[in-house]
Amino acid sequence: MSCLLRLTREELKTFCTNATHPFLYKQTIRKKSLFIPVWLRQHFDFVGIFGNADPSDTTQWLPLYSRLENNNDTLIFERNWIDVESRCDGIVTRTHYKFLWTHVGSVDNPQAKIISSYVEYDQSAPMQYVIVSPQEQISFPFVTTVTWIYADQSGGGTRKMLMKKPPKLLFSLPPDIFYPFSIGSGGYKRQDFSTSTDIVNVATSVTSNYSCGSSFMSFLYYGLLLLPLTLHLLIISIN
Repeated sequence: MSCLLRLTREELKTFCTNATHPFLYKQTIRKKSLFIPVWLRQHFDFVGIFGNADPSDTTQWLPLYSRLENNNDTLIFERNWIDVESRCDGIVTRTHYKFLWTHVGSVDNPQAKIISSYVEYDQSAPMQYVIVSPQEQISFPFVTTVTWIYADQSGGGTRKMLMKKPPKLLFSLPPDIFYPFSIGSGGYKRQDFSTSTDIVNVATSVTSNYSCGSSFMSFLYYGLLLLPLTLHLLIISIN
């Protein structure tokens, strides 16, 4: 994408030498000034990693890094008007946006995702007046480019189906988990209890079958397991 700015020689000199200009944006970096045309200025700081990125979810957005700091060896921070050559140096004439992207998600339905983004400022095209007649306007191009770079994460080979490992159990269950309901093959036989003491004695006789070395987790589990039985026996004794 590009646009043209038509200037005479005197207008180009003013564009290059005035301290301020309505067409220029001054950006200060390390106490140095870089002059960027307002139509090439970066107007956003973040890029959505997906096409439908949620504006309220910051994890779905990436910062747009500027290459000003990395390219300060090649950039000219101060504008310079060379009268003999009718040339202006130190004006950004091109802006390059570069996006690194790849496919993620299901192999059958991959989704495009941006994994990195940055912008570069370019001064390689000088603004020079090359016509003899100083009153005639000539066109100076300003260009914005966007480059998409695909990051192949398959390692040069074919895509593979990846299966997650099953989760590990936090604890194992003892082999007699259903005690005392699994002893014997006969049906349940109702027993009458006259007092609450009988209920306590039954619960005590059940829990006494376990060794003293049982873990706290097993003790807690069996306590919860015996709770319905205790309530059931209590109802029977009341009736």
